[in-house]
Amino acid sequence: MLLGQLLARAGMPASEAVVTAGMTGFAIYLGLLLWASACGSLACLCGWMGLGVAVVGGLVGVLR
Repeated sequence: MLLGQLLARAGMPASEAVVTAGMTGFAIYLGLLLWASACGSLACLCGWMGLGVAVVGGLVGVLR
């Protein structure tokens, strides 16, 4: 959602921004999966994921 909003605000048509953000999301989720597999502990993984969700959620809230 954040990437789609940023691309649309940068001048890309909204429909193309949504498709581009969706396709990029697959690569992001793959990276997260690989990183989660390599992470040492569940507590560390949950902490970093929670921090990431909070940051992205805050940025989405600012852009609305």
